Amino acid sequence: MPVYSDEESNSDCSDTEQPSTTQVLSESDEAPEHNEKPKKKVMTSVDLLEEFSNVFTKLQTLNSDFYEKEKAFDKDRKEYQTERKRLEREQESLFKRLGKTVVSETTKKKKRTGNSTGGFNKVVPVPKALRKYLDIDDTDLSRSAVNKLLHAKFKAEGFKEGKTTTISSKKTAKALGVSKDHVIEFSEFSKFLAGFYNAEKVSAN
Repeated sequence: MPVYSDEESNSDCSDTEQPSTTQVLSESDEAPEHNEKPKKKVMTSVDLLEEFSNVFTKLQTLNSDFYEKEKAFDKDRKEYQTERKRLEREQESLFKRLGKTVVSETTKKKKRTGNSTGGFNKVVPVPKALRKYLDIDDTDLSRSAVNKLLHAKFKAEGFKEGKTTTISSKKTAKALGVSKDHVIEFSEFSKFLAGFYNAEKVSAN
């Protein structure tokens, strides 16, 4: 039976010996950390001055561009206001001429005989509220003439959209005795107009 010496026995054991816990920990401690946040770049005074200069230049350019746009807008606004006033004056002049023409044409129709002067074409006093709103003299007109004037006035004030009329002006609504944003459909316009004549009759009685 062979005899093994202690040295040989120890030698065999050393070949299979595992690293100690202390060694494993020290090696893992030395491993680099992959989740470490990147460090902020330390800027020198020169870097900061250069960055400040860039931002300053951008701000100056932005202000300059806006100023030029603002000047152009002011010019457009002045032109718009001038043109709007001119058109408003022209519109007012045309409306007055329309009123006079309607009165003149209605006066001529008085000479006609037959059914042309009856019903809706009959010449009668214009209700006070409508005379004031339409800015016409205290005169007699047919309902068809007043109807034409009223449509023109509503269109001039921007109340008409297609066949629907919406009295969006508080002042006009008060003058006509209706609520603001009162809606008049085309099929109800004659009824709306008749309301002023009926109210005038009741007031007279």
